[in-house]
Amino acid sequence: MGKNEEGESFDVQVAATDNDPRERYGLRQNWPEVLLLLCIFHVWQAWRNGLNKYLRAIPKGPDRRSVRTRLAKFLMRLLKEIDIYEDAINAYNTELEDFKKLGRTRNAIAKTQSKAAIAFLTGMAHEMWQSWSLAGAKKAAEIMGIPVSHVARTTNALESFNGRLKGVYFSQYQHSGRLPRIDVWILTMITKVCS
Repeated sequence: MGKNEEGESFDVQVAATDNDPRERYGLRQNWPEVLLLLCIFHVWQAWRNGLNKYLRAIPKGPDRRSVRTRLAKFLMRLLKEIDIYEDAINAYNTELEDFKKLGRTRNAIAKTQSKAAIAFLTGMAHEMWQSWSLAGAKKAAEIMGIPVSHVARTTNALESFNGRLKGVYFSQYQHSGRLPRIDVWILTMITKVCS
């Protein structure tokens, strides 16, 4: 990106991505010190897909709903309330132990609930906790010198704008699904989008 008039190099401090590891890898390669946040919408979507996958073993109805509701409340606490890693690990271990305890009962449904919930919890990625937690948002706010409420926790607005660009402004210039040449892209941005 070059340098500004004062000779300072362009340096990205904070970036938000969806769950695409290639985006994250590319950012990390160019700016090794960047704080990478994960879009909480995409995190929640991945968790929802995991819940659907693992809880499928529990028959539909109140038995599945009770486990889903409990896990959803736990996940929301992780996303929006817990900002200390040790507290997150303790909360996770508490959930895991409670579901293990449930599995030790003589009730067949309880055993199924336990097995499904433990499978879901075991599959959760802990190494990226700061990327999607409130702790990551607080650190980003500190780096940028803004209130935590101003830290973008989702990429949905950008994705919506990108979809609008491609679907409304550039669709007439597409050929066989390919986006237009860069000169058409720039001309369209200047004359139609920004005007």
